[in-house]
Amino acid sequence: WPTCDFVRNSIDGWASGSALCFPKNNYKPFMKESKLFYKYESHRGRENVPPHIKSYTRIQGKEMPWNYLTSANMSKAAMGELQKNSTQLMVRHYEIGVLFLPSMISHGSSPSTSFRIVDTPPSSCSVNSIYFPLP
Repeated sequence: WPTCDFVRNSIDGWASGSALCFPKNNYKPFMKESKLFYKYESHRGRENVPPHIKSYTRIQGKEMPWNYLTSANMSKAAMGELQKNSTQLMVRHYEIGVLFLPSMISHGSSPSTSFRIVDTPPSSCSVNSIYFPLP
């Protein structure tokens, strides 16, 4: 998660922090203990550019069963809320994202159930591996 120093020193300064809403009253101790937030690190010349993208990922050891890249927050407004005795889904903010499932993009005789996580960027493209620096 971007720190105050990161936002202050970013390309647009404090103004760039308006998209990074996370009120203190929403913070719960288990979030730190379960490592839900990590230090934001950008690469490839975008070190001072704040993120808007969110990445929701399932990690199991050195395997990644799925990864969801989106502009959506985890909120009722963005993800929807069942109403009227669960007969209606109310979505207030429409967002877009991409769900990466290894079984949908793997090739070969048997689809993969997970991406392999590698610690260093690969020198060539690999369908079954993903560079994902773990904390």
